[in-house]
Order: sequence, then structure tokens, then C-alpha cells
Amino acid sequence: FSVCSHRRKQEHELFISQFSKSLCSEITKEVLKECIKDTAASEMQHALEDKAACIARCSEEECNRLMEETLENAIFQLAKDTLEVEVLRFRKFVKRWRDVVAVRRQLKRQMRAFPAGPCCVDPRFKLKALAPSAPSPLRPDLLAQGVVNLGNAGNVAVSCTRLLQMRNEAIHQMKVQFYYQHLLRESVWKPLDLPSLVSESVPNPRNRIFWKAVLLLPSNQECEMSVTNRILTEWLRAKFSEEEDREQDADDKMQTLSISNGVRNHGERSSKVHVCIKVTHGPLSPEGQAQMEKQKDLLGTSALMMLLPSLPGSGVSVAEETEEMDVYLLSALLQLRQIQQANSWQPALPLVVVVPKPTEQPRSEERLEEALMLQTLVDDGLISEYIFVHIPETTNDLQGSKQICQGVKWLASRAPAPVELGSKTLIQFVEDGLCREFSARFYHDKRERQASGLPCQEPSPIIGLYNSVLRFLAGQVSSEHLSSLSWPVPEFALPGTRDLLPHLEWNSPEHLAWLGRAIHSLQIPDWDLPQQNASWPQLHTSISQYVSQIPSSRHSQFLLTSKVNHLLKRVCSQWSSSIATGLEEEEDDRDWPSFYQVPWDEIVALCIDHRLKDWKPPGSPVTKGAIMEDGEILVYFEKDGLKKYEPPVSWDQAVQKTHKDKKQEPAGGKLNISQATTPHQLQFRERLFHTSEEKPENPTVADITHKPSPQELLPQRLLSSIQQERAQSQRFEEQLRQWLEVDPMDTFSMPLFMPSTLISVPEIMVPSLRASPAATAATPKPGAALRADKDECAWQRQAPTSVAQRLRDLDSLIRASREEDSACGLQLRNLLDIVED
Repeated sequence: FSVCSHRRKQEHELFISQFSKSLCSEITKEVLKECIKDTAASEMQHALEDKAACIARCSEEECNRLMEETLENAIFQLAKDTLEVEVLRFRKFVKRWRDVVAVRRQLKRQMRAFPAGPCCVDPRFKLKALAPSAPSPLRPDLLAQGVVNLGNAGNVAVSCTRLLQMRNEAIHQMKVQFYYQHLLRESVWKPLDLPSLVSESVPNPRNRIFWKAVLLLPSNQECEMSVTNRILTEWLRAKFSEEEDREQDADDKMQTLSISNGVRNHGERSSKVHVCIKVTHGPLSPEGQAQMEKQKDLLGTSALMMLLPSLPGSGVSVAEETEEMDVYLLSALLQLRQIQQANSWQPALPLVVVVPKPTEQPRSEERLEEALMLQTLVDDGLISEYIFVHIPETTNDLQGSKQICQGVKWLASRAPAPVELGSKTLIQFVEDGLCREFSARFYHDKRERQASGLPCQEPSPIIGLYNSVLRFLAGQVSSEHLSSLSWPVPEFALPGTRDLLPHLEWNSPEHLAWLGRAIHSLQIPDWDLPQQNASWPQLHTSISQYVSQIPSSRHSQFLLTSKVNHLLKRVCSQWSSSIATGLEEEEDDRDWPSFYQVPWDEIVALCIDHRLKDWKPPGSPVTKGAIMEDGEILVYFEKDGLKKYEPPVSWDQAVQKTHKDKKQEPAGGKLNISQATTPHQLQFRERLFHTSEEKPENPTVADITHKPSPQELLPQRLLSSIQQERAQSQRFEEQLRQWLEVDPMDTFSMPLFMPSTLISVPEIMVPSLRASPAATAATPKPGAALRADKDECAWQRQAPTSVAQRLRDLDSLIRASREEDSACGLQLRNLLDIVED
């Protein structure tokens, strides 16, 4: 039974496998059949589409062919008919001409046979006229009149009009040919109008166009060996030089061939064009190469033009080239290599290769490209583009001049784009950069925080923003890209053109490095702040230590210290006044301003302002031409580069934190933010409206269900405005007293732009001989100053003041505030006018 079951199981598995195979084969066949059917259908569809497209294309081509054949047949038939009509007309004219010639010939024969027939003779002398006579002697007077004596036949007048006309025509033709050759020679050797050619071809012409080209001519030795080379060299020099300059230069140096200036109009616009042409004959000697690099003869070059010597056998194959041709090409290649070695600036220059040959042969151009290695020079960055200009070997027509004009236009149209540079004095550049990138962001953030009742910004983001702006400005004026610019043209960079062109060493690595060091020296150090719960002596010590790092000279140390002490004294006074207006019972540890009451942003602004005024350049500039006559130093920068500044991450985070705190303020109110940051200000704001006459009966219990009416809030609002006006008046009086008693340099101002006396200030920071209270008195301890201010505020609080007196004080303060606002508005308008100028 087990054997039988095992056999059945094997048979069942065999059946299942066979059935699966057959089923798979059938399915595969069906799938394959469907795929073949789909493929065949798609191919048939593609074939039909191709057939339709082919039919359409063939139909269009056939129609075009038929149309062309029809037009050709019609034109041919029309030309044939016209020709037949013209031939018939010509035959008529020829037949008429033959008849006239035959009649004239017959008349001439009759005259020869019987010449005396048609004359009129007196009947008495007819027989005498027919008788032969001896020739009479010639008479000069009759010959001069054109009369010949024929003896018995009488006198015959001879006319020489036709001969005279032929002579006059010959003389006229000779004169015309003479003057034509004279004018042609003048036109061929006349210098080119380079300013006009350049101004017409330069794309997007500006008010001033500077264009400089270098001519690479054959050497004097090559010119002496071939008359053609000498004539072509002199001719090309004459085309690019002034009329009085026809002298040959030496081979071992580069010379200035011509300098031309002119004003050319382009429609409604006019441009001042300045063109300079440099020339060199053959390869330079090592001394000439060194002199060319030292004098920067290639600085500002916009184009290159090379004249190849007249190549003997330029149309033959490579195998038949002569040794002389190889020498000429090697000399030209050496000239290009010397230019490549001396030209270390950017960008690449266009090149025109002038080839003296009667006809243009593309095959010779390929050989010249290989011999001169022009493609390698393009890859190396010396040449941007190049073309070949073929001129005849003789100068007896204007074809060569036309080709040279086309070459100059091509060079001018392919000239490198002019450098987009802006120029400012170093002081003005730093002022504008800080005003644009630092002051705008700093004061905007300060106004937002003041309007939202937030504490001042911490020093670290402000210092980071200020140093980042200086690094950015230093990078703009000392960029490595500036040192690679081929600018300016030395031939036009004269002492009187400093407002148009920079001095020659403006982009030298040494000068750019000095500018970078000069701007970097304006940076201020980072500030390691104390902890937020630090006491006032610790805060004062940290401020003093940081302020001592800012001045660059010991004479200006006292100036910054006095400004900061005045600011801290004002903060302590305001804090004491705020405590005095509140409850009298205060704990000792709350009598001092906390970390959040310190005006960190104003302290940093004071340090920045002092660093700018107390700035001393790191030594004198390395180049003598950098300093102008008025003592200023001009810096040059790319205009578009100033728009690429991005503030540091620390400043972005600080601004985001400001916005975040402002958004949280409506939900929790100003009191919540102040409570979290400045607990003393919370009490100051709560007790601002409570006086000794209007104290609540139970200040410790707050009625949260009572809603004060507007009448109840009116006295509080009035007192609040009075207190604010009093505080402003007190600050104004303190500042005015300081201006009157202390030296004017001790005052602090926060300008909207940095001062223009950036370099000349250190000389006036010498301590004054007049003793001032701030200068003679020793610096008091913070605790003693605070106690004195607190006693003074307490004495003021105890003095009785009526409501009428307060209203009169308020009225006077309002009037003073309006006058102050008008004065500030006038000053702001003047500052805006200065910035716009």
C-alpha cells in the first residue's frame, strides 16, 4: 500500500509538472503573440506616417522643381526674344553704317580723281588753273594760318582741329592719371581715423572710451632682406601713426607710436575717445623685455595686431617650404610668447594676423595656425579670438587700407569690456559702507526694541556686525581680482587725470594689502560680558576694562573714559529717579542698575565712534602716487560688489530674537517681558502714578475686579507725561551744562553717518590746558556716585510742588521740546542733503 501511494504521488507530481509546463508554454505563446501583434501594429503605424511624410516632402520638392523649371524656361524664352530683337536692331544699324561708309568712300574716290571739279574759279583763269605749275616756296606766315599755296590751283586751307583735339585729350588723360596716382598714394599712406573707427565699433559706447593696441611688426633685419617687407612695415606704421611720425624704432624695445584724442558723436550722445598705439619690431632683447615689464607697457592693452613677413612660396605644400619661411614664423611666434610672458593681467585679447599675399588661401591659414600655435595661446588665456586679414603685397590700391580698417573695427568690437570701478576716498568709502550696512541695521533694531519696551541689544551681535562690515569693505578694496585687472592705460594716467584714471600702482599686491590692513585696524575687540546676575561694581569693572582697549593713544584715553562715565552716571541718575518716584522702602541690592538696565548698545556705539575718530593708519602707503594733493587716499572697488554683503549669523539671530520677543509681547504684555528681564522696571512702571498725596490705602492687595474709569486714569496720565517731560528736560539741561563747562570733544553724539574727519582727529586729541571739572577731579567710586545721586533725588522728592506749578513746567517743557524737534529736523535734513550729495 505504501508503494502504491508513493507511485501515485510521483505520478501526480509528474502530471502537475507537465501540466504546468504546457500551461506556461501556452501563456508564453499568447503573450508573445500579443506583443508581436502590438509591435507590428506600431511599426505599421510608423511606416504609414513615414510614408505620408515622404509623400508630402517629395510632393513639395517636386513642386519646387517644376516651378524652377517653369521659371527657367520662361526666363530663357524672354531672354531669347529680347536678344533676337536687339540683334535685328543691331543689323539695321550695321547696314546703315555700311551704306554711309560706302557713300563716303565713293565721294573720296571722286575727289581724288578730279579734285578741282567742285571749286569756283573765275572763267578767265579756268585754263590757267588746269595748267600744271611749279611748287611755290613755303611761306611761314601762311602755314601758321593753315593755308597752303597750290600754285595755279590756288590756295587750300588745311584744318588741324582733330589733331588738336586728340592732343588735348591725351594731355588731359595724362593729367588725370597723374593726379589720380597722387591722390591714391596719399590715401594709401594716410593715417587711419582711429577715434572714429573705435567709436563706431565699440559696443555700448560710454562718455569716455580708452582703446590701446600693440603692433607686432617684422624686425629691421627682415625688412632689409626684402623690399616688400620694408614697404609694408613702413606703410602699416604710417596707417597707425601721426603724419609727422615716420621714423623707424629700434628692435630691442617697445615704443609709443601714436596717441590720439577726439570727440565723436553717436546720434544724440558724444564720446571722448582716447587711442594709444604701441609698436615693437621683431623679438625683444632680454633688456627690452625687462624694460617692458617694468614700465608696464602692456597695461590697459585692448587688442593685438601682427604683420607677418612676406612669405616666399606660401602657396606650396609643406614639403617644399623653405628655411627662410620657418625662420619668419619662429620670429613671429617668439613675439607672441614674449607678449604672453609680460601680460600677466586679465582678460584675454583679440588678435588680427595680417598676411601679405595677393589671394586668400584657406590651406595656408591652417598652416599658419599650426606654426604660430594660435589655438594654444587661446587655451592659455592670452588670446580670446583671432582672424587672418589678407592684404596685397603692393600698396598701389586701396584694398589693403580697407582690409586694415575692417581689422581695426573687428578688434574694437571684440575689445574686453571696460572695467566697472567706483572710486572714493578711503574715509568716504568707510563712512558710506558703515552708514549703509551697519548704521541702518543698528538703529533700526534699536528703534524696534525701544518701541516694544525691550532691553537694549547685547554687545556681541553689534560688535560682530561692525567687524563683519569692516571685513567686507576691506575685502572689496583689497580683492585679488583687482590685482588681475589690466587698467588703466599708462599713457593717459597723468597727474591731472586722477579723477578719471587711477595711479599705476592702485592694484599692486602691496598697496591692496596696505588698504586691507588699514580698514582692518578699525575693528574693535570682542567683549566677554559678565554674568547677568553680576553686581554693579562687576559690571562697571567689565565696562572699564573693555573701554581701555579701544583708544589707540594715551592722549585719547581720557576722552572715551569721560564719555562712558557720563553715560553711566546718567543711567544711575535715571535709575535713582525711577526708584524715588516709587515706594521709599527699597532693599539695598535693588538700589543699583541691573545687567539689563545698562545701555550696552550705546557703550558699543561710543567705542565705535571713538575708534573711528582716533584711527591711525598702519604706516604710510607703500606707493607714493596713492596720496593725492589734498592728502586723501583714493580707493577703487567694483560697484556691484558692494551689494553682496550679508550680515553675520549672530546678527540675524539677534534680529530674529527681537521679532520673537515683539510677537510674544501682545500675548503676555509689556509687563511680562519686563518682569522676565528687568524686575526693577516693573516696579517703576507700577509706582509711576502713585505720589505721596495719592497713595492707595492697601498697596499690598490688588482689586482685580475693579476697572478704573477714564476720569480716574486722567491724573495718572497727566503725572506720567509730566514726569517724562521732566526727565527729558533734566537730561537736556545736563547735556547743555556739559557743553558749556567741559571741552566740546567730551560730548557724545550718535551721527547717522560716521564723521568725515577720520584721520585728522588724533592731532586735536591732546589734553587741553584749560582745566575742566571732569579732567581735574579723580574718578569717583560707583557706590559714592550712586549715593550722591540718590540723596539728591530724595531731596528733590521732598520739595513740595503744586499742580499749577507742574502745569506751567509742563507747558514750558512742551515748548522747549517743540523747539528741539524743529532743530533736530533741520539737522536731519542737512544730513540727508549731505548723504545725497
